[in-house]
Amino acid sequence: MKLKEKLYNYLKIEDLKLNVTSLIETKIELLRMDVEDKFIEAIAKVIYFLVKIMLVFIVVCFGLVMLAIALNKVLNSSWLGFAIIFLIILIPLGIWMLKKPTMTQMIQQKVIQELEKEEKK
Repeated sequence: MKLKEKLYNYLKIEDLKLNVTSLIETKIELLRMDVEDKFIEAIAKVIYFLVKIMLVFIVVCFGLVMLAIALNKVLNSSWLGFAIIFLIILIPLGIWMLKKPTMTQMIQQKVIQELEKEEKK
């Protein structure tokens, strides 16, 4: 029994256990913080993207209204400019709706490529 105690004290197994436990807890905490940082970064990117899309949408809407008003003046009409702009918007929308599976696949591939780029960083 004394030999076992001496060996136990000599090797300082209790300290070793505490050090290993502390190391594991620290690694887990670092991993948690890394995941948390990546999550916060992703949320910030999504918010930035949504704000950018919203601002672009507003600019495009006002630009199209201005163009329609200018066409109305050129064509001496109160509605023809808006009809032309409506058709200009309707044609790409129709193409988009007809090619939905192809467009969806292209978007998915682009998202996968972007995610793979992020993983390599």
